[in-house]
Amino acid sequence: ALCREEDGTLEYMCMPTVKATPAAKFYDTVGVNTHLSYTAYKSDIDRVLRCLDTLGVAHCRDLNFATRTDQWDRLKRVMKEGYKYCLMTTTDLGSINEQLRVFASDPSGISLIEGSNEDDITEFHRYDGNPDRRQPGNSGPGFPEGTRAWTRDLYKAVKSHPGLKHLGVVGPSFARSKSFNVLGDLSAYCDYGNT
Repeated sequence: ALCREEDGTLEYMCMPTVKATPAAKFYDTVGVNTHLSYTAYKSDIDRVLRCLDTLGVAHCRDLNFATRTDQWDRLKRVMKEGYKYCLMTTTDLGSINEQLRVFASDPSGISLIEGSNEDDITEFHRYDGNPDRRQPGNSGPGFPEGTRAWTRDLYKAVKSHPGLKHLGVVGPSFARSKSFNVLGDLSAYCDYGNT
């Protein structure tokens, strides 16, 4: 696979060989990021639903804004139509436990809970190791230490939550290919990797 680095160069990464999967099984692995908090999408959920129907996907991915009931209501509307979500968590969207309380209020449309998104290119995602505290601006370490701690604590919180422990936990995503090596092995705290 080729990955574009921040300086514009292309870096080649060797990926493991994977046995071919039957189309029906592969279909269940394909999804789309809905960005329901973006103005163009949040103003016309019916159009988003028509587009998802046209695409024929069953899975979606989006951020969870634990403190924004309008965002959660939009996500639930899409889930009510039968779409399953991988919901991303990040430190600036609420504490771990605050986000999990929102998920637990209606987990029927959730298939996966994902760790932080692109911590390697933002200064806003910081975590001080307290799963009950919302992280203001620059409190706690960022990438990679804060990302490691968030991933560990998110996994432990999901797997110990009676209403969510059946859900898979996806590791954090990154914008830069070298960040995977910088972060190190988190396989003990993830059910699935991320690209």
